Amino acid sequence: MVINEELLSTMIEKYPGWNTGPEKFLGFITLISQLMAANVKRWGLDAIDAAAYGRELAALIIRELKVDISPYRDFEEVSFYCQLRESPLDKLDEVLGQMREEDGFFGLTEDAGILPSEATMNVAIFDDLFARAAVEKLRPYLTYI
Repeated sequence: MVINEELLSTMIEKYPGWNTGPEKFLGFITLISQLMAANVKRWGLDAIDAAAYGRELAALIIRELKVDISPYRDFEEVSFYCQLRESPLDKLDEVLGQMREEDGFFGLTEDAGILPSEATMNVAIFDDLFARAAVEKLRPYLTYI
């Protein structure tokens, strides 16, 4: 399975609560699948069936990253019984907005000589390290582009 490494890492780090329940996980997988399918030409790939791609990616992430989707048995059930509360494009806007906001905030405070609090830096470091560890854990099963 092929995936853009930066996309996966960014989504793991920035998508809010993707691993906190089946509904959020469905949104996370749906958005990644749609982004991959929409960018196949950009990344030199053949066409991707977003639904099939999402099922395969979800099964891998559930298994390897131990995502709890209870009370559902598998992603098929999550897809069947859960509904997205927000459109994937709205979530993408939220993720991109959060990234722009963080960049702008840290740029302003850095220019003024003000460093973020230790707690803020620790959260950012933890999120980054978690995303990197997840990408590495998935590396044997994915082909990164």
